[in-house]
Amino acid sequence: MVMFKVVIFTVLFLFFSAGQLFSSETIKFISEDLLSLPFGERIETFILFKYITMVNPKQDIMLSYAVARSIVRESKEFPFPLELIVGISRIESGFNPFARSHKDARGLMQVHYPTWKRYFDGQRLLKDPFYNTKAGLKVLNYYYKVNNENLKHAIYDYYGAKSKSYLRAVLRETERYKKFRRGPR
Repeated sequence: MVMFKVVIFTVLFLFFSAGQLFSSETIKFISEDLLSLPFGERIETFILFKYITMVNPKQDIMLSYAVARSIVRESKEFPFPLELIVGISRIESGFNPFARSHKDARGLMQVHYPTWKRYFDGQRLLKDPFYNTKAGLKVLNYYYKVNNENLKHAIYDYYGAKSKSYLRAVLRETERYKKFRRGPR
């Protein structure tokens, strides 16, 4: 039965990944890992993985998968919609977990290291997408609570300024991912 699922999922994976080259080992690893997840998390991870490879096609496939997996997994612990976390990650780093800004914000969620260095390991912020995603969500959640659960103000504080253009960009990316998830109509 498990072999049947792996074969079916591999066929689906190949179908959805048309035009991109994957090694058989990569396909096998991702398929087996996805099948180890609960059904809903498996679907969310696969959809986000496909989205990341679409918007950032030059990024390594396994890295894109790790980013998708980290966002979906870590999002479960926080009161924010997955689509919002995707929007912030896309605006902050373009889904690049090794991104580093000129102001020393680090990783996928661009956690500002000078501000948060007492709380987070700087090297892990750059090298571990799971750690960075969780750190970024902890920061966003802190601002969410400080602002009496006002998400708009939490996003402003996360950015470090009351920037309507930043907020619009995040919301635009959030909507873009929502449309992608819904599929063609």
